[in-house]
Amino acid sequence: MLVKNENSKNDCLNNYYYNDANKKNDEKICEKIKNISLRQICIADITFYKIENSSSTQDLSICKNLSENDKIYCENKIKNSSDIDIFTKAIETNNINDCQKITLLETKNNCLDTINLQLAINNNDILKCNLIKDTNKKENCKNALSKVSDANFLKEAISKNDIKVCGKIINTTLKEECSDSINFKLAIQNKDESKCSILKTRNLIAQCKDFFQTLKQN
Repeated sequence: MLVKNENSKNDCLNNYYYNDANKKNDEKICEKIKNISLRQICIADITFYKIENSSSTQDLSICKNLSENDKIYCENKIKNSSDIDIFTKAIETNNINDCQKITLLETKNNCLDTINLQLAINNNDILKCNLIKDTNKKENCKNALSKVSDANFLKEAISKNDIKVCGKIINTTLKEECSDSINFKLAIQNKDESKCSILKTRNLIAQCKDFFQTLKQN
């Protein structure tokens, strides 16, 4: 009977210390718990609470008193939290060197890809797109910049009457329109009917032939 009462007393005290420790978020109180399993649960509960509710990344030393499985989970959680802080800072400052400090490979690659995409767009540098590892992001980067580059080359070619600039355009249809626009313009300006045979756009071919037909009639 005495043993039973003693066990009940211990259970009562253990539960009291467990609840008190969680209420005060004080793992030192957990040490008063005699039941080893409950003591480890108590320490783990408070440790994870501190990690979840901390405004800054915790040091790995906070995991040292946990059981082996809880310790691994705890350390991974802190590393992941640290990675997120570094990732956020890197994106905010556009500092690609900070991405290299990230431990989780997937997060590191995401960081590098995001900044390389931003740098490519900001500097209109399509070569930066090739540094992006994610296939979809890389294609989106190239598509976005090729449209910007093509528009700029088209504008430059037309303004300078320079058909060589048209050759820099990636989009086949736009490249053809660029060449045709300049050849048509040169045909009219220089009254060079041979330019009509170079044209590929049906509408411009017709206009070019009509121009020289009218010219001959006059």
